[in-house]
Amino acid sequence: MSTLWQDKRKAVLFLAMILAGILLTVFLFPHLSRDSLQEKLALLGPWAVPLYILLFAILPGFLFPTVFLVVPAGAIFGFVRGSIYTMIGATINMAWMFLLARFLFREQVNAFISHRLSPGWQAKIQANSEGRKAFYTLLVLRVTPLIPYQFLNYAYGLSPVDFDTYMLASIIGVAPGVLVYLNLGDKAWDPSSAEFWIALSLFAVLILASKLLSKIFKLEK
Repeated sequence: MSTLWQDKRKAVLFLAMILAGILLTVFLFPHLSRDSLQEKLALLGPWAVPLYILLFAILPGFLFPTVFLVVPAGAIFGFVRGSIYTMIGATINMAWMFLLARFLFREQVNAFISHRLSPGWQAKIQANSEGRKAFYTLLVLRVTPLIPYQFLNYAYGLSPVDFDTYMLASIIGVAPGVLVYLNLGDKAWDPSSAEFWIALSLFAVLILASKLLSKIFKLEK
């Protein structure tokens, strides 16, 4: 498939770079801590949380990698609060990108998608965008990294899928990745701890589960 994820080695390298970035930050800046980040964030006062939610709601629409928002949220807000704020931002983002593609800039989005998704993927999304098949197909695509998150938002806006099915499958589908990434960010400050290695193991399990689901549902190209 003609997406960033067509070469699985690129996906593995990308994820490895994220982990390396976390570890390098911890080791190169030993005095940087969650407390110091939270103190800086406190300077924003009541605007800190809405600012993060706003950034998550808007930036992915311009193809900003969501992982660079999710992992820091775990480190700054902690697992529980970070999960809540991220899911709120993601829900808003998935909704407006879908609606933008469907009602306002359909021709422009179609031109954008046609240069980034193969005809095979476009046909697969169109053919699996009604009824239960639409729900399960989108759910699996959200869990797996076969198509980048942002492209799915736009691509499904061009499909016949109804908005309720799209939102329900999307929210359920992105939740596992959000929780795993946030947990990793939350535990990244102590890479020698058992909690960090458990978080890292869950990260690996998510990747393996994604691979298995894509095979079961025959979504790999």
